[in-house]
Amino acid sequence: MRTPPTPGAPGRRRAPAVRGARPRPPRIARRAGAREAPGRDRRRPAPGAGSPDVPLFLDCGDAGALAGALLAASQAAPGRPAPLVANSLRTDDRGSESLLRAAAWAGAGLVISPRDADGEGPPVAVAPLLARIDALGRRAHGAGVRGPLFADALAYPPLGDPARCRRSLALLRALRDSTAGPIPLVAPGNVGHGAPGPLRRALRRLYAAAAQGAGARPLILP
Repeated sequence: MRTPPTPGAPGRRRAPAVRGARPRPPRIARRAGAREAPGRDRRRPAPGAGSPDVPLFLDCGDAGALAGALLAASQAAPGRPAPLVANSLRTDDRGSESLLRAAAWAGAGLVISPRDADGEGPPVAVAPLLARIDALGRRAHGAGVRGPLFADALAYPPLGDPARCRRSLALLRALRDSTAGPIPLVAPGNVGHGAPGPLRRALRRLYAAAAQGAGARPLILP
């Protein structure tokens, strides 16, 4: 069995592996105060944790923690038919190296997020976003990532940011028309932010329909 890479430490030397030894998974901090269900077999996944033929998305804003969780999850369920997918790989290069190494080792996929491109200024046009996504997709393949690649089309609430909301649909269409690009993905739940209950639900439904018409494949639902 291969020894997993160490998340967040590209230059650190590791002790030589002992032949026949089982690599230890990285330590993952548990939420303070969390309890395990009584009688739970820690070797088995929790009921409803996901069908083995459906990709399992791991979501975290910290690339180093996400890399560690990816390695731990891949060791906890060896031979899983469908891949793990890490959400997300940022286009600003912060923490991307350790996440790329972990995804390549685990045979996992990645969600590429260009959210950092906007900064505090006006919305960036679709073409530069698409160029960032394509460049990071090529880099992921070059790093040995063989799992599926997805691209987050960045849904925004129309009540607070109508320009970015419209841009997300345009980015979905551009990703749909890209022959070799990542799979378009979007989170319709984001568009309801700030709206009262009935309007929030209606916005989510309308946006989900528009996003699917524009080429979205997986939808991250609230």
